[in-house]
Amino acid sequence: MHERFNQQIVVQAYPAPGGQDPWSETAEAVAAILGGENSRFYWQIVQEGLAPRAGVWRVDYSDCGLMVLSAQCEPAFCDEVMEAMTHEAQRLIREGATEDEVQRVKNIRRTHIAVESETPYYRLGLLLDDLEYYGRPRTVAERLAEVDAVTTRRVAEYLERFPITTGGHAFSVGPRDWMPASA
Repeated sequence: MHERFNQQIVVQAYPAPGGQDPWSETAEAVAAILGGENSRFYWQIVQEGLAPRAGVWRVDYSDCGLMVLSAQCEPAFCDEVMEAMTHEAQRLIREGATEDEVQRVKNIRRTHIAVESETPYYRLGLLLDDLEYYGRPRTVAERLAEVDAVTTRRVAEYLERFPITTGGHAFSVGPRDWMPASA
């Protein structure tokens, strides 16, 4: 281990829908429930003191994407953090999302869409994405309808279609030469 470094990044990456896939908005909700603000990762990993940062985000292109679960931790806690991330992903699959979680992320998403649609810089980016993904700009009403379509049942169906505990890859970057036991 190099003394000047004291943080390790642990990552799990899984296949996810692309930006033009009908499951895209549900994927956003899953990422927010598991690893967004006020998420399961926040309460079960960050607030428990396992890692100062943990989250989930999506990388999406027009036809494919990734769901990325990650955390930054002290090198000695890699195993515990990776186990906690896996545990929370398994718990989401097993127990499903709660109505409160889905409503919270939908409210946040609606707010982001409203703000982005009124800000020229973001609106231009959204228009460019729409042209690339859909061949036309979508209205704010269309975007909001996609958000409204997210339900606890749809989250469960998403997790069946795009599992976040199997078929992925795990890796780590940092001073410790470490790989998860399951890799």
